[in-house]
Amino acid sequence: GSIFAALYLLGGFHFYLILTNQTTIEFQINMVRRRQCRRNGEFFRNPYDMGRTRNCQEVFGPNSLWGLKWMFPYLAVAPTGDGLKYASIWASEI
Repeated sequence: GSIFAALYLLGGFHFYLILTNQTTIEFQINMVRRRQCRRNGEFFRNPYDMGRTRNCQEVFGPNSLWGLKWMFPYLAVAPTGDGLKYASIWASEI
C-alpha cells in the first residue's frame, strides 16, 4: 500500500510539472522567484507555461492526449523543435 501511495504522489507531482511545463529544477527555482515577487508585490509567471493544452503538446508532441498515440513513438508525430530552444511567453509577446 505504501508503495502505491508513493507512486501516486510522485506521478501526481510529475503530472503537475507537465501541466505547468517545468522541470523539477525549474520548480525549485520558480518557488524562490515566486516568493521574492510576492514580497515585492509583483506577480510571477513561469515564462514557459503556455497553458495546459500547449504544455502537454510541448512534452508529448502535437498528438491528441486522448488518442494515446504519444505512448507509441513510432506512430506519433514527433514534438517540434531542436531540444535547445523552447517556446515562452516572452517570445509570443514580441
